[in-house]
Amino acid sequence: MTQKIALLRTKPKDRRDVWNAGLLDGCRFDGKYEMPMLPKCSIVPDKLTAFSDAKIDKADGSFIHTFQDDYKFERLRRRPRRYLRLLLSYGGAIAPDFSVYRAMPLSLQINSVFRSRALGYWWAKNGVTVVPNVRWGDERSYEFCFDGLPQGSVVAVGTHGCIKRIRDRNYFLEGFFVMLERIRPTTVIVYGAASDDIFLPLFVAGYGVEIVVFPSKFSCSHAKEAV
Repeated sequence: MTQKIALLRTKPKDRRDVWNAGLLDGCRFDGKYEMPMLPKCSIVPDKLTAFSDAKIDKADGSFIHTFQDDYKFERLRRRPRRYLRLLLSYGGAIAPDFSVYRAMPLSLQINSVFRSRALGYWWAKNGVTVVPNVRWGDERSYEFCFDGLPQGSVVAVGTHGCIKRIRDRNYFLEGFFVMLERIRPTTVIVYGAASDDIFLPLFVAGYGVEIVVFPSKFSCSHAKEAV
């Protein structure tokens, strides 16, 4: 912990840097839209804690996640330095899950992916163990949504709101297979519902990727209601 906390001595933010461009010092970029590149991760967390529930005095070695409504973690982007100590007190973090909806203008989708990569890069640079997060919309997003992701890494995806309806499920599965082809992850952490009829075909198809499921509070509550 001493080694990590020492990294907090970063320069104060320049008030003129309203884009948080300083987060990208030393960063390498990838793809047409120059997405910040994230380092490879080989660690699979034992437990996840939502950012809105995380407290520095209750850190338990779990990884912080942001599979929540964007307003609950937007402050991570606006004041990244303020929350670095909190992130360092936990075992690590999944890169931010800014929304990428199919109905969003493509420019906003690109921006959501860019912000996730930029913050994830900066966290890793400052000592946080970061699991890359993957989020896509329809086939238009394939042009940028996998850029900046390392090959052969542990990655994370969220399924809440993505697999309930047949049409949404089809978009999710199509993007999932494209992800497997593009970045060849070793393990995919799935936050939310993850039924066998969705993920079992991955093994049949010969990918052999490990799927580690963390049910969301929402999916757990609905499972209890169904009993």
